[in-house]
Amino acid sequence: MPTKPEELAEKLCGVVLAAVTPFQEDFSLDPAGMKSNVEQSVADGLVNGQGALLIAGGGGEIPFMTPDERVQVVAAAVEGSAGRVPIIAGVQDDGVARSSDVARRMQDVGADGIQLGPPCMYGPHPLEDIYRYYEAVCGAIEIGVLAYNTWWTSAPFTPEFLLQLNEIDNVVGIKWSAPRNWDYLQGYRLAADKLVMIDNQGMTIDAHLMGAKGFISGVGDFYPQHDLKIWRHCQAGEYREAFELIRKLSWPIYEFRVRVGKSTGGEASAKKAMAALVGRAAGPPRPPTRPCTPEEVADVRRIMEAAGVPGLV
Repeated sequence: MPTKPEELAEKLCGVVLAAVTPFQEDFSLDPAGMKSNVEQSVADGLVNGQGALLIAGGGGEIPFMTPDERVQVVAAAVEGSAGRVPIIAGVQDDGVARSSDVARRMQDVGADGIQLGPPCMYGPHPLEDIYRYYEAVCGAIEIGVLAYNTWWTSAPFTPEFLLQLNEIDNVVGIKWSAPRNWDYLQGYRLAADKLVMIDNQGMTIDAHLMGAKGFISGVGDFYPQHDLKIWRHCQAGEYREAFELIRKLSWPIYEFRVRVGKSTGGEASAKKAMAALVGRAAGPPRPPTRPCTPEEVADVRRIMEAAGVPGLV
């Protein structure tokens, strides 16, 4: 039986890890590596009530995979989870027909929900188009939907647009960021009591204070326990302790990712280098993204060592 949207809304909280998609050295898919990574994440504490896994999202190289590959890697993640952590499948395709088809297939292989981003071709589409797109794709599936405001590739969602999305029955939440801080804050003011708000702005503590139910992890590919500690501190109102963890590791890792991103596209180069350093299945990013250089790997190893990241190989 598909996971009901209200069940996903109940479980969707805490540390949301946009997982890397493991590839072999010849760039072919590594489903066994994905299953192993999910099992390790569960063993590290990323479980129902504490977090969720986003599979085949932007950090998982969705633009460089075929729909068949994306469904295959989600199926491997579902197998690795065995119901112990919610699996959210990335869906970001142009046009209602293709997105609906991929979303149905994700539902069929057992995803608990989908992350649905707006179409990015012929864009930016006006919000009226985007609403029709969400309405149609949501109508094609039974599972819950986490909307995704990709304002850097499409028309930015306004805070008021979140209220419109809330009118669609199986939209349960929003992975929320905005180009202006004022809009970001207003999104919480209008919608935090209606949608599951997942912070994608790097404003973990502020977002929690405003009603966010979780945040996108920056270090979960190699150290989910770190972000789980941040979440528990926030839940306990221990914001100074949460801030110290963010300052010590989250910020240096973000700076490293930005630095790598200036010389190659996508997120996978940095994310996969860090995952490999603790023995997680990763492999190379698919071209045209390049792998991290030996110098970059040495730089991030020093950051991880200074923060006491366990399991470095």
